[in-house]
Amino acid sequence: MLTMRAMRGLPAVLVMLAGLVLAGCTTTTVTPEYVSKPQEPATGVAIGELTADNELWALYLPYLRAGLVAELRESNAFAQVYDPAPETLPAQTVLLTGRLTEVDRGNRAARWIIGFGAGRAKARGAFEIGGTDGTSLAKFESWKAYSGGAGIGGADFLDMEDLVQELGKETAGSVVRWSKGQPLEPPRED
Repeated sequence: MLTMRAMRGLPAVLVMLAGLVLAGCTTTTVTPEYVSKPQEPATGVAIGELTADNELWALYLPYLRAGLVAELRESNAFAQVYDPAPETLPAQTVLLTGRLTEVDRGNRAARWIIGFGAGRAKARGAFEIGGTDGTSLAKFESWKAYSGGAGIGGADFLDMEDLVQELGKETAGSVVRWSKGQPLEPPRED
């Protein structure tokens, strides 16, 4: 029988257990191909053409765009976020374009049985930041992987639509960091 003292700590234990069960292991990788520092501060960003290397992946493009737009607006790094991009870019506005280069659902059984990254789901894209004059200011690859939840592998709490949307958010974070003269890569968590 539980004492009153033990009962008081029970909600905290339940919250921690729920967090552990619902936690999913995602990783983010950003690989710069070409980066130049912004010559002048960008006050606006426009989301241009987003494509997919495989026509079957086109259904994920709205999720990629939604992640980009949401994170760019939430960051408050730009006075204006244009979606879609206007025909003529306003001064001090950069154009972000990209393409999905890989969408892989992974293997749910491998995530459950083996864990440790086996069977992980992946979404990858190639992106470019361009200036108002059409020059390329930065090119980079961004990818997001999901290894499952509940510790070692485990249940899927993130579907492919969510993973692609998270890819959009991470990519938007790279654009924000670039606009501040920082590296495209997310800061390391040591």
